[in-house]
Amino acid sequence: MVGWIVRTSVQFRQLFLAATAIFLLLGWNALSHISVDVLPEFNPPIVEIQAEALGLSAAEVEDLVTINLEEILAGTSWLKTIRSKSVPGLSSILLIFEPGTDLMRARQMVQERLTMAYALPNVSKPPVMLQPLSATSRTAIIGLTSDSLSLIDMSVIARWTVVPKLLGVPGVANVTIWGQRARQLQVQVEPQRLNANGVTLEQVIASAGNSLWTSPLSYIEASTSGTGGWIDTPNQRLGIQHVQPITTPSDLARVVVEGTTLQLGDVAQVVEAHPLLIGDAVVRNGAGLLLVVERFPNASAVEVMRGVDRALTELKPGMPGIKSDSTLFRATSYIESALANLRTALAIGGVLLILVLCVAFRPSPAALIAIAAIGLAPLPAVLIHDFRGEALNTMVVTGLAIALIPLIDDAITTIASVGSDKLAPATSSRAGPMIATWTEIRRPAIYATLVAALIVFPLFLLKEPSAGFYIPLAVSFLSTLAASAVVAVTSIPPLVESWLSKRPAGGARWLKRPYEVMLTRAMNFPRAAFLSIAVAAAIIVTSVSVAGWGLLPSFKERDLQVTWEAPPGTSHPEMRRMMLQQSRELSALPGIRSVAGHIGRAITGDQVVGMEFGQLWVGIDHKADYESAVAAIHAAVRGFPGLRQSVQSYLNYKVSYVLPEPAKPIVVRIEGTDRRILQQQAERIAKRLSKIDGVTDVQVDKTVEAPEVTIEVNLDAAARFGLKPGDVRRAAATVFAGLEVGNLFEQQKVFDVVVQGSEETRKSLGGLRDLLIDRPKGGQVRLSDVADVRIVGTPRSIEREGISRHIDVTARAPGRRLHSVLERVDDDLSEMTFPLEYHPELLDDFEQQSGAKAQLVIAAAAAIVLIFLLLQAYFRSWSLALAFFLAFLAAMSGGVLAAIATSGDLLLGSLAGLLAILTLAVRHGLLLASRCEAIARDGRQSDLRETILHAARQRAYPVAISLLAIAAVCLPIVVLGDVAGLEILYPMGIAVLGGLVSVALVSLIATPVLYSLLGGRRTEAGVL
Repeated sequence: MVGWIVRTSVQFRQLFLAATAIFLLLGWNALSHISVDVLPEFNPPIVEIQAEALGLSAAEVEDLVTINLEEILAGTSWLKTIRSKSVPGLSSILLIFEPGTDLMRARQMVQERLTMAYALPNVSKPPVMLQPLSATSRTAIIGLTSDSLSLIDMSVIARWTVVPKLLGVPGVANVTIWGQRARQLQVQVEPQRLNANGVTLEQVIASAGNSLWTSPLSYIEASTSGTGGWIDTPNQRLGIQHVQPITTPSDLARVVVEGTTLQLGDVAQVVEAHPLLIGDAVVRNGAGLLLVVERFPNASAVEVMRGVDRALTELKPGMPGIKSDSTLFRATSYIESALANLRTALAIGGVLLILVLCVAFRPSPAALIAIAAIGLAPLPAVLIHDFRGEALNTMVVTGLAIALIPLIDDAITTIASVGSDKLAPATSSRAGPMIATWTEIRRPAIYATLVAALIVFPLFLLKEPSAGFYIPLAVSFLSTLAASAVVAVTSIPPLVESWLSKRPAGGARWLKRPYEVMLTRAMNFPRAAFLSIAVAAAIIVTSVSVAGWGLLPSFKERDLQVTWEAPPGTSHPEMRRMMLQQSRELSALPGIRSVAGHIGRAITGDQVVGMEFGQLWVGIDHKADYESAVAAIHAAVRGFPGLRQSVQSYLNYKVSYVLPEPAKPIVVRIEGTDRRILQQQAERIAKRLSKIDGVTDVQVDKTVEAPEVTIEVNLDAAARFGLKPGDVRRAAATVFAGLEVGNLFEQQKVFDVVVQGSEETRKSLGGLRDLLIDRPKGGQVRLSDVADVRIVGTPRSIEREGISRHIDVTARAPGRRLHSVLERVDDDLSEMTFPLEYHPELLDDFEQQSGAKAQLVIAAAAAIVLIFLLLQAYFRSWSLALAFFLAFLAAMSGGVLAAIATSGDLLLGSLAGLLAILTLAVRHGLLLASRCEAIARDGRQSDLRETILHAARQRAYPVAISLLAIAAVCLPIVVLGDVAGLEILYPMGIAVLGGLVSVALVSLIATPVLYSLLGGRRTEAGVL
C-alpha cells in the first residue's frame, strides 16, 4: 500500500506538488488569522441565571426568589445538576448540563422556562440569563476617574455611553461596572418631619409617583400613563406630545403633596443621589469606576482587546474630564509576552535546526526537503482547530511541541535513508530501490505512531472539566503525527524525485569508526547490557511512582489578583478604608506599576459575594524582577491583619478548576428545609460516624453567619394600633431600602425616582427602632412599640444543590477499605430516624472520582499491554518485545532524572517531554530492526552480528543528526528559562535534553546489543 502511494505521488508529482503548495497556503493562512488564547475552553455547558433583589437578606432571597426559580428550571432538558447561591440582594443559579450538550440549545430551553418567571413574588428584578463566557472570561479591567465629575455623573456616562459601545465590540459578552452609582431622584423622608406637617408616607409615595408619566406601582394612577392622542384639523393631523417638566430635584420638590397645599420640598428632602451600594471600586488609590470586560467562548482575546481599545479611542472626545485607564488588567499583556518569548525560542531554534540540517546534508536540496516536511506536518492541527472555531492555546501548542520531536526525526531519517536511484515507473512490475526504502521506513513509523496514540488514549476518558483541558493536547499531538505520516508518502517523494539528484551526505567518517568499536565491545557483553536496561527501567518506574506530579501549569502572569475576605458583616466604609490602605501599601512597593480593586459585587458580575469580599489587581512592571515583586506582594499582604488573603494570577486561579481538590472520602449530606434542624441532624450523624471503627476527622460543615437585624411584629400590639405585619414591612422597606415610584426618561436615558428615608434616619439601629409607622386612622406609632427589633446571626450565603438546602458531614477512613466503610455508614444511616422532610444521602462523589481514577489506571494499564502486544506483532517474538519494551522505558531515564533534578517534581511539561522521548525511542528501535531485516533480505550479510553492525552503522548518522537537531530546537527554550509562554515548554525542554542522552545510549548501543542477543530466533524462524 505504501509503495503504491509513493509510486503514484511520484508519477503525478506535479499534481501532488501543487496540492502540497495549496495545502501549505491554506495552513499558513489559517495560522495567520486563527485566534490565540492561553487556556482551552474547558468549562462544561453552563447557563447562569441571576435575579437582583436589593434589600433582601440571604435567607429571604432563598425563600422568595431562589426556590421559586429552581422549581421553574428543574425540569430543563439535558440538565445534569442545578446549583444555587443566595447572598444578600442576589440569587444566582447555575445550570450544569450533560457533557456534549449544545450550549445554544440549552440556553433556548432555559429561556423558554424563564417565560414563567412572571409567577415569582414581586420582590426582585426579572431574572436575567447571563451571556456564555470563556473559561478565562476577563479580558480587560478599565478604570474611569475624574477630577471634575462626580461618581454619579461618571456612572451615567459609563452606563449609557461606554458600556453600550463596548458591548458592540465583536467578541465582548458582558461589561460590568464596579462602584456604579446609578443616578436617582430621591425623595428622602423623615417620619418626624412628616408627622409635624400632618403628611403620611403614602401621600408622599402617591404624590411622587403620580407626578411622573409611568410608575411600577399598580395601585396609583401613574401605573396607567395614557397617550397623547391627536387633533384632526380640516387639512392636517396634529399629534399631541406631553413634555415632562420634571428633570431636576428642584422640579420634583415643587410637586404638591396630594390632599394638601404643601409641596414635596416642604415635607421631604428631594436630592439627586444613588441607590444602596452592592459594591465599590478603588482606582489607583482613589475613587473611580471599574469596568470589567468579559468575552465569549473561543473569542480571540487579542481581537477583543483591539476592539476595546478602538472603542475607547472613539469615545475619548465625548468624555471630557474623564480619564480611562485600560492598563489595569489586560489579558493580552500576558499573551503578547508569551508570544514574544515563544517566537524568540522558535526563531532561534529554527535557525539552529536549519544550520544542523545544512551541515548534516552538506548544503543540498535534501536540507530544504527536510525543512519542508517539518513545516508541513503541524498545519493540519491548526486547520482542525480553525475549522472548529477553537483558539490556538497552550495545550494545543504543547501537543504540537511533543509531536515536533518525532517529526524532526522522521524527516531526517526519511531524507537520509533514500538512495540516488530514481523510483521505478508506475507501470513497472517491480518497485524501485527508493520505494523499498520508503516501505522499510514507514512500517516502523506507523507502529511508533500507534504506540504514541495508545499512550495518550487515557486522556480521552477524562471527565469534565479535565477533559476539556487535556484533550486538545492529545488531538493536536495525534493529528500532527498522522499528518507527518501522510506528508512522508505524498509530499516528500515528489520533492525527492524533483530536487534530489544524488544521495545526501552519509555522515562523518570519523564518527563511524569509534562508534563501531564501542558497539562491538558492547556486543561482547550482551547480558550485561540487558541487565543494565532492566535496572534502568526499574529505577524509572520507581522514580515516576514516588515523585510528585504537577499536572497543572503555573503561569508567569504580571497581573496578580489579591483576593481577600473580611469578617462577616464588615461595613462598606470599613471595607473601603482597608482596601485604600492596602492599595497604597502595594503601590509603594518597587516594581509595581498599577493597583486597582473592587469590593462586593456588580450587577450581572462574575462575583456572587457580599460586601466583605474584595479583590485587588496588582500590575507588575515588565522591567521589574518577577520573583522579587511577587515575594514583596506576599509579604505586604501577610502584614495586613484581620483579612483572609490569597495571591495568585488570574490564569492560575482559573486553571485550578481543572483538577479541583478532592473531597473527603466519606460525605453524608442531610437535606431538609430548616437550617437549625439540619444542623441538629448533622450533629447526630457526626456522632454516629465517630463510633465506626477506623473513621476519623469527622466534621460538620459550619454555616458562616453574619449579624443581621430582624423585625418581628407583635400581632396583638399591632392590632391595637390597627396595623398589619405587611403595613410595618412596607413602611420600613420604603424608608430603609427605598421604593421605586416611577421613572424619568431623559436624553435616551432612564432614571429611577425613589422614595426612601434620609441618610440620618438610616444610619443607626436606634433610627430603625424609632421609625414612625402611619396608622390607618391617623397618627403614628414607633416601630419598637409594635415589633421586636434585635440583632441575630444569619447565614452570610446559602448554597443549594439539587433544589434542596443541605449540610454535609465529612470524614476519613485511613487504612480501611473504603467500600466496606461506606457500606457500614449506609447501614447505620438506614437505622436512624429523621424528622418529616429530612433525609440523609451518602454521596458517591469520592467513589466516582476514585472510579474515574481507577478507569484511567485501567486504561493506562490496557494501553501498556496493547503497546507490548504491538511490539510483539512487530517483532513476532515475545522475548524481543519484552527486551525492547524495557529498553524504551530505560530511554526515558535521562529525561526523568533531569526533570526531578531541576524541579523536584514531574510537571506537565516534563511528562510531555517524556512522551516525546518515548515516541522517539520507539521509532529508533523499530527502525533498527527494520534495517536489519532489509539487509538480511537482500543477502548482503549472512551473519546476524555482521547484519546488526552493518544496520547500526547505517542508522548511526541519521540518529546522531536527529538528536542534534532536536537538541538545537530545545536548547533556546531551556536557555530562555521559565518565562511567560514557556511555562510548559521549559520543563519539557529539560526533559527532552536529558532524555536525548539516554535515547542516544539506548538507540545506538542498547537496542543493537539486545537484537544481537535475541534476534537469532528470528533468523531461525526465517524472518532474517
